[in-house]
Amino acid sequence: MGAVGVVQASQFLGAVKSPPGLSSLTQHTQLVGSSIRRKNSIHTQPSLHINCAMGGPRSAGMDRPRRRPNFDRPSGEKPVPPPPPPPEPLTGAVKYKLSDTCTMVIWKGDLGLWYIDGQNDAVVAPANKRCNAGYGVDGTIHRFAGPRLLDTCQKLPDVAPQGIKCEVGQAVITRGFNLQASRVIHAVGPVYEEKNRDESEKMLTKAYVAALNLATSNGIKYIAFPALSCELYGYPHDEGAEVGLTALRKNWAGFQEIHFVLKNPDAYEAWLDEAKRMWRFG
Repeated sequence: MGAVGVVQASQFLGAVKSPPGLSSLTQHTQLVGSSIRRKNSIHTQPSLHINCAMGGPRSAGMDRPRRRPNFDRPSGEKPVPPPPPPPEPLTGAVKYKLSDTCTMVIWKGDLGLWYIDGQNDAVVAPANKRCNAGYGVDGTIHRFAGPRLLDTCQKLPDVAPQGIKCEVGQAVITRGFNLQASRVIHAVGPVYEEKNRDESEKMLTKAYVAALNLATSNGIKYIAFPALSCELYGYPHDEGAEVGLTALRKNWAGFQEIHFVLKNPDAYEAWLDEAKRMWRFG
């Protein structure tokens, strides 16, 4: 076909016109069909398979969303936990005279800062049965004492399978290392059970008494307690204060000073309220 034939064919095709409205109707039908296909995930084009980063083919149009890269730290570097809050100094001391030779003091602040003379004093850590560095007050004491405290705890003899160093209601003693107090007494209190409150009270009393007896047998004259079994182990502050102060009141012999150092404001108030109640009524 020559150039004339091409021109004639173009003129012929151009002369054939669609009926009025047919063009717009066709476009509308195509748009509707396209939206239905998208809604029903109908692919009219052949799929192109590629190898994904996880190793395996998948359709090019169905890539999973990529994970947002972390620009905060270099690749492969482990996240760094936030630093612990600064220690809270000891304030709000309230004193009670237990006898002519023994005084009780209730403080608000961090137990790791407490000491008397660095020779005859001990802090009580609310330990777990493996005597590992736990959370809360126990973790604070380990941070103050340094890594040698954990090394020493791990070398304690096992008293039960699976690395148990101390049973519930018992206590063990170690050096204080970087603490200003000379010793650490690791006392294991119970997890609070509301349905079995009598047993919880019995085991918590045993933990306090075990710590006091261990201290006197090692020549400790000054001892400081946290709120054993409160916070992480769920013991209510008011009940914990009653158990702790009752145990102290019956087992103070041999000490010159017995302290409670409580960082939690609710625990501090509960101990003050219970001490006022006990000593008010004798």
